[in-house]
Amino acid sequence: MILFALRAQSKLEFLRFLRNGRALFFTLLVPIGYYLIFSYGFGNTHALQLHFGIAMAGFGTSGVSLGTLGSRLAQERQLGWLRLRQTTPLSPLAYFAAKVLATFSMAGMTIICVLTVALLEGLRVDNYWALVASALILWCGSLPFIALAFVIGSWTDAETGYIVSIGVYLVLGYLGGLLQPLQLMPGVLQDVARFLPSAHYLLLALRPLQAASSGSALEDVLLLLGYTVLFTALAIWSYRRSATAGR
Repeated sequence: MILFALRAQSKLEFLRFLRNGRALFFTLLVPIGYYLIFSYGFGNTHALQLHFGIAMAGFGTSGVSLGTLGSRLAQERQLGWLRLRQTTPLSPLAYFAAKVLATFSMAGMTIICVLTVALLEGLRVDNYWALVASALILWCGSLPFIALAFVIGSWTDAETGYIVSIGVYLVLGYLGGLLQPLQLMPGVLQDVARFLPSAHYLLLALRPLQAASSGSALEDVLLLLGYTVLFTALAIWSYRRSATAGR
């Protein structure tokens, strides 16, 4: 019964993503458009084309969480949707799990679409298994952004949730090297990027293709796991506090 309800809710959440024009804009059209602009305007070398292909797939994937999920959670919380859910057989845990599964599904679709466009536009890859590994890293590595979206959803309301989500999305995208290679950024911004999840997310995804510019895979994994644990703990604390205050 629980698994059936979880599957039904996950399907519903995924369909809501597909019907949301704003979500599709930020998760598909924007990264694909940026890739075409960057690859034709600046990506005149194989290394830059490879970087922009992975970076735009990561940018779209993080947008699934930060550009869509965070603001939607804030809106649903303000409307009392979570309290209403408590009167249904679907537990709060299953409700949140369904959102995570739907976000993962949308992230996977985004990665496939962006990388497919990149390959069709002439991106050359010596080892396609390495590209598959990078895609899987992008997919699994989106966890800290999903957790961060839950934090944003628990701290903001419907009016500010969208603004905060998009703001965080763009700041992490730029400072993390998703919109511009880290090695081309000023030194002070490179120092800031060392502590951002988006930077290590990109570097880790580039490593199977031997295109990472610095650091180590272990450092990337540990930092991403640390942010995932931190954001998850903050989200759980915030929602429990909100539920207690609403009683």
